[in-house]
Amino acid sequence: MASDGVLSDCLITGAVVTGFEIPLIVLLPTLIGIWTAAMKSWPAYTPTLRQSNPPTWELPARVLITIVLIVTLTGFANILGPRLAGALSTYPVIISVLGAFSLNLD
Repeated sequence: MASDGVLSDCLITGAVVTGFEIPLIVLLPTLIGIWTAAMKSWPAYTPTLRQSNPPTWELPARVLITIVLIVTLTGFANILGPRLAGALSTYPVIISVLGAFSLNLD
């Protein structure tokens, strides 16, 4: 998979660069240049539009499931600790709800 190569490249680059102290005056223009070059070489995205008609119960169900997950995490916050409870209460919870409903629509 191509993503495996990207991940290993990022990890290797991070390990190499971590040992150096690069001044911000050098780092910022370098990063902006790399980002600009990457954006210019990225292939153009052409979206395919399709009509989606979700059921009327979907939005209230998403809200209810998200609330249940957040309240459950809040209840277990003392057991999990503040860092783990905070990490679990943001993206993973919301993405799990959105992913389940999006997968159901396909």
